[in-house]
Amino acid sequence: MKHRIYFAFLFCCCFFATYAQDCDPNLKAARNYKAKNDFKNAVEWYKKVLADCGDYDGNVITELKECEKKTTGRNAAFLLEQSIVECGKEGGTLVMELKKAPASWSVSQVPEWLEVSSVIVEEKRAEFNASVNPNAEIRIGTIQLTSDKGATQEFTVIQHEADEQLTVMSDILAFAGSGGQETVIINANFRWSYSTDANWLQLNRQDDALTVVCPPNDLVSKRNATITFSGKKASQTIQVMQFEGDTYLNVIGASDSAITFDAAGGKNNMLKVSCNDTWKVKNNCPWLKVTSSGDVIDIQCEANPWAERRAATFEVVTTYERQSKTISVEQHGAEPKIDKISLPSASGERSVNSVRPHFRSVFLKGNKGEMKVKLHSNVQNWEYRILSNDENWITAEASPKDSLLTLTLSDNNGLKIRESDIVFSAMGIQDTLNIRQNVRGYRGIWDDYFESSERTWKTTRFFVDIYGAESVGFRIGGLSKRWKCVEFSLMNFAVEYAYKEFYLNWEPIVRGYLPLSRKTQHWALFMGLGTSVNMFNVRVAKNIDPKQRFSYFDAANFLFELGAEFQWNEKDNLSSRIFYRYDGYHSLGISFDLYKWTKNYSLKK
Repeated sequence: MKHRIYFAFLFCCCFFATYAQDCDPNLKAARNYKAKNDFKNAVEWYKKVLADCGDYDGNVITELKECEKKTTGRNAAFLLEQSIVECGKEGGTLVMELKKAPASWSVSQVPEWLEVSSVIVEEKRAEFNASVNPNAEIRIGTIQLTSDKGATQEFTVIQHEADEQLTVMSDILAFAGSGGQETVIINANFRWSYSTDANWLQLNRQDDALTVVCPPNDLVSKRNATITFSGKKASQTIQVMQFEGDTYLNVIGASDSAITFDAAGGKNNMLKVSCNDTWKVKNNCPWLKVTSSGDVIDIQCEANPWAERRAATFEVVTTYERQSKTISVEQHGAEPKIDKISLPSASGERSVNSVRPHFRSVFLKGNKGEMKVKLHSNVQNWEYRILSNDENWITAEASPKDSLLTLTLSDNNGLKIRESDIVFSAMGIQDTLNIRQNVRGYRGIWDDYFESSERTWKTTRFFVDIYGAESVGFRIGGLSKRWKCVEFSLMNFAVEYAYKEFYLNWEPIVRGYLPLSRKTQHWALFMGLGTSVNMFNVRVAKNIDPKQRFSYFDAANFLFELGAEFQWNEKDNLSSRIFYRYDGYHSLGISFDLYKWTKNYSLKK
């Protein structure tokens, strides 16, 4: 015990002597520059000392403050109120107060561990959010301020080091008499060092790990050693033990060929172990359950959900892994199959229904975008082919193990629907996804509602009609629904001026909506026939009978419309209509509609 205490004390003395020896030349250079009044170079060397060694003699930060103050002259654009900007290891709010600053300025640069929270120009103050310093080393950075005239000035910011934290992931290392190698993982927030009291161990450091190489033991007895990991204050030791002698291990029933299971899985208990030492089973295969009872090893294999053949291994090892035996296991694959094809999206995953066996179809809008296709199959390594007359409009990138195929579609700027077949092949079976793409933008009401398009519901969020003929006024409303060629609206309010009277009406409308032609991709003629019911009517005029000011549930009016509808954007959700309408009197007007399609698979932009 006394020898160990003496060794630890000697190690700490050597460590700090080496530490000081590495840092002293840099500190000496900084102080030489300071003595020569070369404060700019002195600041750089003091920063280097802080970054590499911290404030190891207790005066580095104080001397840096003095030099920083000397480098800031009277003619400088900015002067600090405090001597230096610094914060504690726990982070939090950091306040920078200026004694002098231009009328307009900003913070143009901060270290990555600082974030500007507010800049109060009038009060010559800037506030920052500092993250917690995870390391037991001083963090040093630069805050740069810029005036409105482009003048810049840098100030040093320092965050004090955190407490040393040292964790060695192993408490003890044990080696067989034949030697071996182990890796020790060290979690520390500082630059740690190591030493050992044994000359027969070989230690190699690699980043945050220490490789311990133990040669064969020439002695007939066990031998022990200690490895010490240290910082300035924290330290931790692990014990190393090496056994003597050799061990034999035989697994009866195991041969060079693998143990085989069929796809349904099963059990095998034909292995027996003969060994002169204690042993255990090491198994990392999730579909194998390997246990031991006495000298018998039981293997329980799960059913194979995949069509591919799979293989695994497990080990029988003696105590301290002196001897080991690897056992191979193989399992046949299940019958290959493709269950379905689906389209994952932000709104949820949707299955693509089959229109006939092994053929599925989806109809998309004409805008470009990205679409994910998921193949539900028990074959992990499937393939695909793109069959298309125009191969340039669709490209694909597959991730078979994730069962995903990413399709990238371009805009359909033509006049016809284009289509492509994606043929999936999986161990002799195949399935086909047929993709049809509408033309870009507005294709005509007839195509949208009567050519298997999924855009069967149209919800008008908001619309405004501005009209004038026999009357002048406007209509405003929303929450309208259009299903195939029928449209109905409950929220439809009209404000009109006609025959020297003002009217305010609430008129729910039901009408048929039929396209007459489709000339281009972005507009179409239409005709509407329907009825409107005056649920509520307010009349404002001179010398009107008060009993006639309000009316409820008037008779239904015949409604006729004729006009053209225009699309405004690629998303196909903003349109205008120029129309002629007759609903008891004649009117001409223009409508603005903001709506959405409610049953539509949208591509990812």
